[in-house]
Amino acid sequence: DIVDTAQALQIKEATEILLKRGKELLKTCLNICQKHKNLIMIGRTHGQHAIPITLGFKFANYADKIGENLKKLGEDKKYILGKFSGAVGSYAAQKNFGLDEKFEKAITKKLGLEAVDISTQVGPRENIARLICGIAVFAGTIEQIAKEIRNLQRTEISELAEPFGEKQVGSSAMPQKRNPWESENICGNVRIIRSCVYPALENIALEHERDLTNSAAERTILPTVFILMDDILGRMNRILTNLVVFPESIKQNLELSGGRIFAEAIVTELVKKGVERQNAHEILREISIEASRDKNFKEILFKNKEILKYLKPKELEKIMIHKNYIGFSVEKTEEIIKKWQLFLKQISL
Repeated sequence: DIVDTAQALQIKEATEILLKRGKELLKTCLNICQKHKNLIMIGRTHGQHAIPITLGFKFANYADKIGENLKKLGEDKKYILGKFSGAVGSYAAQKNFGLDEKFEKAITKKLGLEAVDISTQVGPRENIARLICGIAVFAGTIEQIAKEIRNLQRTEISELAEPFGEKQVGSSAMPQKRNPWESENICGNVRIIRSCVYPALENIALEHERDLTNSAAERTILPTVFILMDDILGRMNRILTNLVVFPESIKQNLELSGGRIFAEAIVTELVKKGVERQNAHEILREISIEASRDKNFKEILFKNKEILKYLKPKELEKIMIHKNYIGFSVEKTEEIIKKWQLFLKQISL
């Protein structure tokens, strides 16, 4: 009773710390969304240039995930429960003293906890597993952001970078290096958090009314998960607060394909003009392949007689303006900003 309830108090306090860290990170992410909602960049799928988006839109996706993870973590506090029901959960000793389960509820209430509805010698380990699984999912979201920063900090991409101090050393051997070590640290620690999910799930199937197989594992996985998650959230917040953005590199990369990123947009316009979609797709596929052999996409496009039957050069020029093919990137970003600003306002009341 005492150990399980004391552990619940520790988990409750640790969860509140994570919620506070998460709220700070969400605010920082929303600031990036607002600041860069109009900064057009290339969207990528499978590591390849796809079509334009905005940097704000990219981070709006992250903000929405962070917000949902925060909501889930807050909801999962319902699994943090105390108990005072005796050796096998039947209140046998309490009954002999003329006490009923109201005694348990009075104790847990004084401690600021809800009492579990029914238990054995310990509370159900499903509850701890649910919490750890939820934190692992949250950690995976932070890892995705860290991986993106690492990728976009690559020398040949150089669109984003972690903050780098004046006296900071990237490599003891190579003075020019600016390694994304903070993001790499996050990715490494997320692996450790994920590794704690398995023993948390294994702890569910205790024998009879209790055995000790969960105990040693929990002494390791609980502090590990909460301490590392605290560090991950704080570290990512520091990175994003001082995130370095390189607009010139973003612009260069946006134009790197010579216009091939507009192939889908041109296909769409051709279909609107009456061309069968598969035919339009094949025309643009062939042009794109030819242009990939160190040839000018735009030049090939403007000489294609089939395309010119339906689209004039001026129409093609208009289609190939980046801001004309970002869809609702800005509007969706603004929508997500409002959604989570309202959430933050409500939970602070």
